[in-house]
Amino acid sequence: DNGDGYRQADEGVVEGVVVEAGFRHTDKPTNKLGRAVINGLRPYVPVLVSIDGGSLTDPLLQPKGPGMVVVPRPGVAATLSLPLAPTGEIEALVLGSDGEPRGGIEVELLDGAGLVVRRAAVDFDGYLLFDAVPYGEYRMRVAPASAASIGVRDELGPALRIDRANASLRLGRIRLQDAPAPTRVAASGS
Repeated sequence: DNGDGYRQADEGVVEGVVVEAGFRHTDKPTNKLGRAVINGLRPYVPVLVSIDGGSLTDPLLQPKGPGMVVVPRPGVAATLSLPLAPTGEIEALVLGSDGEPRGGIEVELLDGAGLVVRRAAVDFDGYLLFDAVPYGEYRMRVAPASAASIGVRDELGPALRIDRANASLRLGRIRLQDAPAPTRVAASGS
């Protein structure tokens, strides 16, 4: 529930989730205890065990990470915890400096450390969506190449926070700001 990837004592389990191991999957989805079994794996051959995201009924609940690699051993059951984490979404309508919807621009989502965690292209009608975004602090910017090519500032509004109380951020209209014109210095000759 808190997005850290570890099950706390007060956090529940999820029933009805399909678990995959390579090309095999559970015969039955997870039970009320959040448990499932996968049989018939080839011994001593490493296999990635993961959650089938399509089996999750809540679109804002996503696997936290790609899964875990296991080396099956005959007669030895491997017990894994595959974490799920709540996520959110950010949507906006991107307008050019003239107030008209602007498409084809790449927008980046940066985390609190300033690292790019997601990129999205603005649709032809100005619609922008970042989905399955883990809880946290973010800011958006126009990708540097896009900002330079269309002559706009890269900043796109204030800091954003996605959490349980604010899982779906609908930012409305965001208007791009023209970049300042380059300053020219006149050269004097002697």
